[in-house]
Amino acid sequence: MESYHDSHADIQGRDTRDVEAVAASIVQQKRERNERQRDLDIESQVREHLAAAQDILAEDPEAARMVLEDVHYILRDDGDLAEVLNRNSGMLEDKAGLDPARAAEVRSRFRRQQRMHDRGGRLPSVEQEYTTLLYIARALDYYSAVSEMTPYAPITLEQLDVAGVTRADNPIPVGRRRLPKGTKLDPEDAAREIPHESCDHILCIALPRSGKDSTLTNIGMNLWRQHGYKYISVFDDGRMETPMISIPNDDPGILKNLERLGQEPRAFDAEVFVPSTPGIPEQLPANFREFTIGIDTLTPHLILRLAGVRTTDATAEDRIEQALNKTLEGSGQVPELVARIQQLAKAQDTEIQWTEKKDKHTTGGDGSTHVETYSARYSMSRSKALENAAARLSKLAGDGLVTGADAETNIDMAEVIADQKKAAVLCANFMPAGMEGLKYTLIDLWLRLIFRARDENPRLPRVALEMRELKNIAPSKTGDVRYKDAIKGLRQTIFFLSTQGGSRRILMLGSTQKLNDVYKPVRTNMATKILLRLGEEEIDTLDRSYNFSWAQKETLTNFRIGMGMLIAGGEKTYPIEWRGAPCGLGLGDQHWLDRYGLARGARVLQSQTAAWPPSDGKRDGWWVHVPDASVRDIGDRPQMGDHYSEWYLLESDFPDGTDPDDVDRALVEEVLAERQEYPTPSDIHLADIDWGNVRKVSFTDEGASRFDRVTDALGDANLSVDLWPWMLTQADKWRDESVRKNATDVLEAVEEHAPTSYSELEDYVDVSRQSISNYLQEEEPLDGCLDKDGKEYIVTDLGRQAMKADWDAVADAVQVEEEKPDTEFDFDE
Repeated sequence: MESYHDSHADIQGRDTRDVEAVAASIVQQKRERNERQRDLDIESQVREHLAAAQDILAEDPEAARMVLEDVHYILRDDGDLAEVLNRNSGMLEDKAGLDPARAAEVRSRFRRQQRMHDRGGRLPSVEQEYTTLLYIARALDYYSAVSEMTPYAPITLEQLDVAGVTRADNPIPVGRRRLPKGTKLDPEDAAREIPHESCDHILCIALPRSGKDSTLTNIGMNLWRQHGYKYISVFDDGRMETPMISIPNDDPGILKNLERLGQEPRAFDAEVFVPSTPGIPEQLPANFREFTIGIDTLTPHLILRLAGVRTTDATAEDRIEQALNKTLEGSGQVPELVARIQQLAKAQDTEIQWTEKKDKHTTGGDGSTHVETYSARYSMSRSKALENAAARLSKLAGDGLVTGADAETNIDMAEVIADQKKAAVLCANFMPAGMEGLKYTLIDLWLRLIFRARDENPRLPRVALEMRELKNIAPSKTGDVRYKDAIKGLRQTIFFLSTQGGSRRILMLGSTQKLNDVYKPVRTNMATKILLRLGEEEIDTLDRSYNFSWAQKETLTNFRIGMGMLIAGGEKTYPIEWRGAPCGLGLGDQHWLDRYGLARGARVLQSQTAAWPPSDGKRDGWWVHVPDASVRDIGDRPQMGDHYSEWYLLESDFPDGTDPDDVDRALVEEVLAERQEYPTPSDIHLADIDWGNVRKVSFTDEGASRFDRVTDALGDANLSVDLWPWMLTQADKWRDESVRKNATDVLEAVEEHAPTSYSELEDYVDVSRQSISNYLQEEEPLDGCLDKDGKEYIVTDLGRQAMKADWDAVADAVQVEEEKPDTEFDFDE
């Protein structure tokens, strides 16, 4: 035994106090636990009896009387009853919400009941006895509400004691777990915390309109508000839903939910970042910010991605890297980068040199280290991919999105994350036709910049990264999605974040309607699942992983909106009533900008059929246009537009006796503040947009000018620049019009007949099998326009663009452009 102690003593348990003290403490803890359990058993019995009496009181008063007699004697044994019945304690008034006179009456009735029960008498009114017992039981904390006897346990976010995370002294629940009326479980033991110490990603799955986005935003707000996370939302489906986080929630159903949970609507203090592109409205709320992309934040891969270039040229990224590095060493401006890429796109011979250290075993054995220099030469062919990238980059610079390294509007993601008190929203919903696919590339860029910032500076706040409807940006299948190339790259970035983001303290919040719609490597890395109302098919899918019981399947099917199950740490916790998002969400019946106006305290006409003057303003003689504080006659109806419907205030909204001449900006702001139901931390007044970064530039290069003119014309026609082979041959010759006609015939035949071979396709068109094969080669017209779905050929999105294109108009535009003088950019090599 002695040797055992000698060798294993260090790993044995130890008491930190005297044995007698430790033993006494353990016994005391068990005694307290047993007493608490007895109290819970009694509380459970009282709730069940009161609920039973409520159910049978109308049908069988005598049976109810017997149940209430049991409750009476249980309450008489409560140690706190004497204090409740003491009129000087105020306990009955405080706990049961009674005024002194009513409380005195309840005390008197209970004492009368005591005397009658002691004498074996019969109480005249069972309803009165029931009401009296309810008041006494409420004061003794046996239940919280007569209408809902069931107790609830809080669902909160995990409390952490780690650097960079705020520990909330009083964590706000993000939901409440409903317990059975007869539960003997302590609500403290039934409470659950959602883990986030390691930034476990969260995926919410539910049928449409079941509360997915609300639940995610609800959790994200607490991460931001109480735990020190930077909240960033990067995607919605184009309906301007994510910018709504800047206003308090105005959905009637969620307002009732917040009231049940003892909370109020609350907006994020948020900045909405809008890429500087054509199509931005002339007026936006003041918390909208323009951003541009400085070339110093780009990588060769992202440049090709921004340009929408698909290439098999293995040297393309190397050439762009060389051009980018030299540009940043030089002017740091877009024209130099474009010109360098154009020059490196030409066919050229290249020499590379490198040095190697040689040790004594390979250099003769004198003990010294020798350095030898080697060189190698190789030829690089002309790169259409680089020419395409240069053309697209210059177009994006002309549109105002891509800028030099020193532009003040350039996004600095480290600064964005460092400003933890403000949430950030990427809003790429104003893209003009032909640029929609760029939205996904911008999301990809943001995700990469977020990761880079957190990777380089772990002192930055943690990031809660919200991505709604993951199936749109990380789909399990890309065969039927638009902008396939951009989404494939974005999906890979999201997968990378799902595996590496947690270690950089980036927590992803995602939602989907069906689990299998999300890329499997992404969904399997989202450890915490929230399940709301689900269909039978989806339950069967999830059952393969979580082995639901029959009762759990029934519960998932019958959840009402906002109810759900939490799966975390191997446990299933349900049913949970999730708190609705305190901030605004998307509403299909209201324009987003109208809701900003209403949240600001203004009035907005939301329908052409709305009465004017409104029913509460028939005596008004004038109204005020809020943005410019101008006074207008009541006979002039506020204008409604596709984007902005005029925000206004009525004469009756102002203090009595206000004359039109008294109205100024300060008075309008006072009235708006008075009318606001809940505050908006962000400045959301309507501002004129004069960002003014849109400009027109052109670049020429002797070997690529014709190619540039074609890609510019394609961009102006809202066509992909990947369609340049429809206008040019690989030798920079104009493509014959007959080739475009033949290629169009091939696409139309594939669309109609879905052939399985060239020989079958040849039967439908007046084009030879060899010509069809030639058209499908790289940098030929049908390159990227056809794909295979199983055995059948199908037309891709690029092919559909080609079919619908007005090629005569594109050709005319190229000829017109050819007559215009170009601007040269020269630099010393």
